[in-house]
Amino acid sequence: MITDIPFKDEVDEAKEAITELITEGAFIGKEFLTWLWWKSSINGGVFTLKDGRSIGLHFLRRLVLESGTKEARELIACSGLMASMKEARVALSMGKKVLKARIELNTGDIVWQATISADTFDISSLKIVKGRQAQDGSHILSEDAGYGEGEKGRLLYSFSLIKEFTKIFYELFFMFISIRTNEQEWESEKEALSLWIKNV
Repeated sequence: MITDIPFKDEVDEAKEAITELITEGAFIGKEFLTWLWWKSSINGGVFTLKDGRSIGLHFLRRLVLESGTKEARELIACSGLMASMKEARVALSMGKKVLKARIELNTGDIVWQATISADTFDISSLKIVKGRQAQDGSHILSEDAGYGEGEKGRLLYSFSLIKEFTKIFYELFFMFISIRTNEQEWESEKEALSLWIKNV
């Protein structure tokens, strides 16, 4: 049994801080996913990280949107081949916000898919669609990545890829927060977002 899982404390601390922020203002998580959907739709899904890397992010097939309070809320589930689904855009125009979404994150050499819940910031059903590859196109094994052989090496390598997804996703969240807490920037973003919503 493997008990010495790396990164767990670091990821747990980050999630705890994020969850506390969202608990104090649960709407932030929904605003974030709504903003992220809009941004991924208007810029070809390309985001630039602090380290200069460009990553791709796309919304997949299914969105759940919500309006109202926790006691009297209304949910609508939308499915389709693309995140530009007309039904979901119409729901946004009626004041609903994205509650849950399936996304794909792509760094070029790694591709993940995951379901994000805005209320709790839970990341579920995380799937590594494509792992790092060597120059000849073969998959890099755990021992080649420095994590050793066997079950433990494979698990440690997988945990490192999960950690990378989490760090990138949280960076996108803090990118949103930096805009959301700047009144002038946020007013400009809201105006552009409203135009995108109306242009169904």
